[in-house]
Amino acid sequence: MRVNYQDKASYSELVKVIKWVKNNYPDFPLHAEMTYSAQHIKNYLSTYIHDVEVLRDLGFSSIHMAPVITPDSHDESNVFSDYCSQEDLKKYVGDAYDLMFESLQTERHFYIADYIELANRINSKSKKNIFCNAGVRRFALGPDGMLYPCHMYYGNHKYLPTSVEELNPNDFRENILHNLYVASQEKKRHCKDCWNAPLCARCKFEGAISERFCDFRRFQSEYLLARMWTTQREGVSVQS
Repeated sequence: MRVNYQDKASYSELVKVIKWVKNNYPDFPLHAEMTYSAQHIKNYLSTYIHDVEVLRDLGFSSIHMAPVITPDSHDESNVFSDYCSQEDLKKYVGDAYDLMFESLQTERHFYIADYIELANRINSKSKKNIFCNAGVRRFALGPDGMLYPCHMYYGNHKYLPTSVEELNPNDFRENILHNLYVASQEKKRHCKDCWNAPLCARCKFEGAISERFCDFRRFQSEYLLARMWTTQREGVSVQS
């Protein structure tokens, strides 16, 4: 689905590079940033070939699953749109977690970042108000040469971007991006009574906070916690 600057599918070229790396550096771990849309979910439900299986077979040892989320409820790629059943979304993600836990019982294991992040938070044994550090220690550079708090804000004019030249590395509070702090405070008030708050990597993106989004975050934690508990009881080694 992704094309290069010549408008040609880039998949085959990427596979060549991945195979070259694995052939020449077999112990080098490969991490995939996997963005899935409502269409990916529909494809899985019709073929039952999961995207994480494809990436694992290519040689990736860890995967970060990032859903397509937009403020437009009529966007057909948006996993929280009217075009995507939340039951289907949960099945797609839950089946990915199942594949990961099943891989831990084989020599060809792989990890999904959601699990690693949750395990690390539990192992730290400290309650923290965890928010994504977008706009503070992490930024996105747009094709227009401007810095945004994160890629989710591209094209959003409420939180005005700033150019690289205007960025003051000594005091980010002088930058336009500092107004994202206000959004953080709003989200803290929204999340303060949720049981999942200490475990959730809460998103500052204004279009993401909704009951669907929060229900999905709770589902992720519940599903992973249940699988982690079962895995520990079965005596399977689990790393974090």
